[in-house]
Amino acid sequence: MQALFHRAEVAWSGFATTWLNWQRQLDGVLPEPIRKFGRIAVIRQVGWLGVIAIILVVGTAAYFVSRPNGRAFAAAVYTVETGDVTIRISQRGELRALDSVTLSAQKDLPIIYLVPEGTQVEEGDLVVEFDAGKYENALEEAKVDLQVTQANLQKAEKEFESQGLKLEAGIARYEGDLHLAQLELDTVKNRPLPHELDRATNLLENAKLAFQNAKNKREFMPSLVEKGFVTKVSLEEAELSYLEAKANLSAAQFEYDLVVAGATPQELRIAEIGVEQAQVAVDKARAGMQSELESFGATVARERANVRRAEKLIGAAELKLARGTLFAPRAGIVVYAPAAAGSNEKVQLGMIPYEGQPVAYLPDLSKMVVDIEINEIDIGKVTEGSSVEVRLEAYPGEVFHGTVMEISSLAKVKSTPSGMSSGIKAFGVVVKIDAQDTRLKPGLTVLCDIVVDQRQDALSVPLRAVTTRRGEHVVFVNDAGKIKERKVVLGHSNEHIVIVEEGLRAGDRVLLGPPSS
Repeated sequence: MQALFHRAEVAWSGFATTWLNWQRQLDGVLPEPIRKFGRIAVIRQVGWLGVIAIILVVGTAAYFVSRPNGRAFAAAVYTVETGDVTIRISQRGELRALDSVTLSAQKDLPIIYLVPEGTQVEEGDLVVEFDAGKYENALEEAKVDLQVTQANLQKAEKEFESQGLKLEAGIARYEGDLHLAQLELDTVKNRPLPHELDRATNLLENAKLAFQNAKNKREFMPSLVEKGFVTKVSLEEAELSYLEAKANLSAAQFEYDLVVAGATPQELRIAEIGVEQAQVAVDKARAGMQSELESFGATVARERANVRRAEKLIGAAELKLARGTLFAPRAGIVVYAPAAAGSNEKVQLGMIPYEGQPVAYLPDLSKMVVDIEINEIDIGKVTEGSSVEVRLEAYPGEVFHGTVMEISSLAKVKSTPSGMSSGIKAFGVVVKIDAQDTRLKPGLTVLCDIVVDQRQDALSVPLRAVTTRRGEHVVFVNDAGKIKERKVVLGHSNEHIVIVEEGLRAGDRVLLGPPSS
């Protein structure tokens, strides 16, 4: 019997909750008298039995509408566990030597001698010999280079002068900011200002009037409810209006008191700090002006050095007029250059390269690097010094270790295999391989796995379990059969999983996707 009473109590509690949630919907389905005279009029017209029947119908409808929908649990569930997590970014690239010297043809003459590719040469060894000819063009190029460097020197000198004027203008701007900050400090010290006081007074008077109106309405409504002229909903709305007006009055009174009190010590200090910061900016600009001018002065000195070097090149070109040979400027392994851009064929005997075309390279195989491209969506995860695992397609199973040596500061649009723009922006990344190995040869295709995060006992979930709502990351947790939305703070991710920093714990069961309803 006690259990029966308990069930009845639970049922009545559920019914009461349903009735409160569906009062307004009830007004839409009851007969015409309830919409004109309220629920009391209905009771008088149809009697208690009719009202009870209507309540049972609406309560049943509310139950079937508000009961949990089984489709919300249709998504697969993933149980959160702790474990070691390594986040990698994988990208293919091509091996090249970090340091390489290019031997280029000086004129369009036939090649009559090439040292065999792969030969280890020393500094000064003969690498390429062309058919006998003259190198007048080399001398002409040196003369043109001298003209270019002289023009660059004149440009650098003009930039040095114009930059001085620009820096002086910048200092004047900072001095203007200092003046504005001082005016702001003077304004804060003179508070309250007349217009601020007038505004606060008007707001307070309006709030008092609104509060009095709401109070009068609240006191008058109960009698109307008892007489049946208005519903309890109107009484509740009047109560809410009274509370809102009371809160607005308190806020207006607070703002008025705040304005009358004038500037607070904190506001005064903020204004003083603004003046101090503006003064620091002026001092810093003045100090930086000297540094900037020194930098441009160094550019002028560098261009002067370039002029002297161009003059020396003219002398060297004159000495090589009768020579049609290319010598190794340093020790290295000889690698033939492609016969043409995009061609798989390489330079060979009898070929006539165009002037300036690369003929051979001398890479330093002791320092090998890989050039890869990282999409802009992932570049923020990569830092200089990040660990990299390098795998050669030519030697499956072998793993070489390296580090990220350089990240390009500018993005470029990737091209499709057909040469069209893909619309995807990427940043160039250079990976330096730590070890030296004879198998590491220029041109080999490799796969780089950049380790962006390694965690022990970390929580992670599949990416498809995370949803963005109102600008926040959320997951849906199955808690004893009830689906609950929970905010999470995420760490690094790859194309499959993401680390969860906050919001979940081991054992939580999350949906692999939002619920269907």
